[in-house]
Amino acid sequence: MRIFISSLLFYLCITGSAYAAQQCQQDYECGNFPYTGCLKGLNLIPGIHINDQTNTLYFMGNYNSSNAMNFGDPYIVSINTESGAITQGTELTFEIPQGGGGRTVWGFPYYIPQLEYFYIILNQIGSPILALLNNNGHSYSQIWNFRNVPLQMFFMADRNKTIQADFGINEFDHILTSRPANPDQEKRIIYRDIFSSGISVQGLNDLYLATFNGTFYKGTLQCTNCSQSQLVSLFRDQDLVNNSMTGFCTTDDYIYYSSALGLFSVPINGDYSRKRVYTSDPIISMTYSTTGFIYYTTTGNVIKKISLGGNHPQTTVLLSPSTYQLNQCVCNHGLTGDDCQTCHGQLLWDNNQPFCTTNDQGGNPSVCFYDWQCKNNPYSYCASGTCACRSTFTGDDCSKCDGQVVWDFGYPECKK
Repeated sequence: MRIFISSLLFYLCITGSAYAAQQCQQDYECGNFPYTGCLKGLNLIPGIHINDQTNTLYFMGNYNSSNAMNFGDPYIVSINTESGAITQGTELTFEIPQGGGGRTVWGFPYYIPQLEYFYIILNQIGSPILALLNNNGHSYSQIWNFRNVPLQMFFMADRNKTIQADFGINEFDHILTSRPANPDQEKRIIYRDIFSSGISVQGLNDLYLATFNGTFYKGTLQCTNCSQSQLVSLFRDQDLVNNSMTGFCTTDDYIYYSSALGLFSVPINGDYSRKRVYTSDPIISMTYSTTGFIYYTTTGNVIKKISLGGNHPQTTVLLSPSTYQLNQCVCNHGLTGDDCQTCHGQLLWDNNQPFCTTNDQGGNPSVCFYDWQCKNNPYSYCASGTCACRSTFTGDDCSKCDGQVVWDFGYPECKK
C-alpha cells in the first residue's frame, strides 16, 4: 500500500502530446482550453507531514489554471527540507466532482513515515470518511466514518497499534489499513465518554489529549474503560473555546498546539505560566520535526517553517503563490492526444470542465455523475458514482427480469 512519489519530469498527458510539459503563463497559450489548461499556483488541502529520515515534507493540493479555478485532480507534492526543491508527485485520480456519488479530498490528516502510508479525508456523498491511499494513489481503502463527532487517530507504527478517538479513546492492536469489520469487538476502550480535539502518546504509556473546551489532560494507555475523572488535568487554554485547535503534538519536554491565533507550547508538566507564543500566523495545519522546527500551512496557500530553539524564533517561507508557479500546460482529467481531446471512454462535463472516464465491460462509464449517463437507463442508474442495475434487474444492460416488469412513476420494478 505504499505511495511512491515520482521524481520524474511531470507529465499529466501522454508523452506524445503536443501540450504536455509545455511552459505557459495563460490558458490560451496551451491551445485548447478547457481540454488543456495552464497550471499555476497550488490551492493547499489542509494537512502537512514530514519524514525526517528522507528530509521530505509532504502536502496536497489542486492547481489553478490561469482562470483561477481548480484544474484537474489533486496531487501529493513534496519539498526537500534541505535543498528546498519542490517535487510534483502522485496524482489522486479517484475524485468524482459532482453527482450523487461525488467525492473530493478534504484533508490530509495523517501520515506514517515508517510505512509511507498516506491517510486522507474524503467528502463522499456529503459525508466525510477517513481513507488510506493505495494503488499508487489511484484508489483508496475506507478506514472510518465520521459519526457526527471529530475523529482523532494516533498511529504507533513501532508497536503496531492504533489509538482512535471519537466517543471515547480506544486501542486497536494493529495499524488500521481497512475498515474494521467489528470495531466494537476489535477495540479496547481506554477512556470512555470523552471527546478529543487532539491525542498523542509519549514514551511507552503516557497519553496526552486536548478537549474542545481547551482543557489538556494526561492519562495512561494502561487504563481500561476508565472515566474522564481518572485523567490528570494539566491546564486550560481559554482561547481554544472559540478557536478550534488545528494541530497537536508532544515531545519529551513540551506540548505543541496551534489554532487560528498562532502556534504555542506549554511544558509537558502542564505549567501554563510558561506558555510560549511562537507566531501569531493563523495555523491551518502543522507538523513537528525532530530537527527542531515546526512546519505549518497558513492562509493564502503559504507553507512556512519556524525554529523552536532560542529566544527569537526564526520563520522561513517555503512555498507561496509568489514563489511557486508550475506554469505548465496539461491535459484535463483523463484526456490525451496532440490537442488533448482524445478520450478512451466517455467524456463527461463538470462545471464546464471535461472529465474523461474509461468504459467498463458492459459499456457503461467507469464513473458517472447522473442516471442518464448509464447505459439503458432507467433500468440502470448512477449509484454512488458507478452505474448499477436497479433492484432485481440483471444482465449487461440491466434489462433481464425473472418476473414481471411493473412501472411506477417512470421507473421499472421487477416483481417476481
